[in-house]
Amino acid sequence: MAQNKGGSTGQFVNGEATKRIDVKVEGLTCASCPATIRSLLTAEPGISDARVTYPDGNGYVLFNDSVSKEEIIAKMSDAGYKVEITGESKLAN
Repeated sequence: MAQNKGGSTGQFVNGEATKRIDVKVEGLTCASCPATIRSLLTAEPGISDARVTYPDGNGYVLFNDSVSKEEIIAKMSDAGYKVEITGESKLAN
C-alpha cells in the first residue's frame, strides 16, 4: 500500500490522487460509520482518502484514474449507504 502526503493509506495504481468528489451520505447510524466508510474505500486500489462527518454525512473522496466515481458510489451503496455526489474537481499535480 502507498501512503499519500496526508498520511492516509490507499493502494495507488497510477500515482497520486487526481480527482475529488464531494458527497452527501445518508444512512449513517452511529459515529463509527465514517471510519467504516473510510476503511472500506481506502482499501480499494486508486482511492487515497475518504472522509465523511457524522451526523451530517458530508464528505469527500480523493482518487485517481484507475477507479471511477461510479465504482466509488457503488461500493458505498453496496455497504448500505445512499450517496449523492455534490461536487467534483480535478486536483493540481
